[in-house]
Amino acid sequence: MTNTTTIPQYYTQIKPLAEKLQRFIELGSQLGILVDPKNLTLTVYRASEEPIVLTNEDTLTIPEFLPGRCRDVT
Repeated sequence: MTNTTTIPQYYTQIKPLAEKLQRFIELGSQLGILVDPKNLTLTVYRASEEPIVLTNEDTLTIPEFLPGRCRDVT
C-alpha cells in the first residue's frame, strides 16, 4: 500500500496568497514566507526589501527572527 499526498486545488493558487502577504507587509508585518509546492519555491517577503524567491539551491536565513540559524531550501 502506498501513501500519497494530494495538494488541494486551493494550495496551487499562489497569486491570491502572494497578494495577501504583500498586503500584510504593507500593514506592518515584518516577514512573510510563501511556500509554493507546485514550483518548489519559497518567496520571502520583508518590509525592507522586494520579495526574494528561493529554490532548492538556496539557503533560507531569517537573522531578524532566528539569529545565527539557516536552513537549506529542499
